[in-house]
Amino acid sequence: MPSFQLWRERDSALKWHLSTSIAESKQLSRIERRVLLFLFAYYDRTRARIEYPGHQSFASRHHIQPDQLQSALLSLERAGFVKPQPAPTNLWAYLPNALLLQEAYDRARTASPELFEVL
Repeated sequence: MPSFQLWRERDSALKWHLSTSIAESKQLSRIERRVLLFLFAYYDRTRARIEYPGHQSFASRHHIQPDQLQSALLSLERAGFVKPQPAPTNLWAYLPNALLLQEAYDRARTASPELFEVL
């Protein structure tokens, strides 16, 4: 299998298991799970952070009420799922919880070990 295809399949497996972990979370409300899932759509792997587009853009793009979004983000910050970090462009970014990413990696590796073998 070509390496670019392997990377793409590995990335897809990680995203699938990450979304499954979030969806199965019993700690989060429905709106918190939804916001966290959408936040990971903005994950920048090279910078290892979530590039947050701003409340207005995020809320309108994902059809979430701004007050619900604000409340969900604060709850996610307090629970430790994301950590706010100022970005150089005066916008906010979020650092994802490393344990959540590690769980997704472990689940993907268990489910599809052939994607994680060293070539």
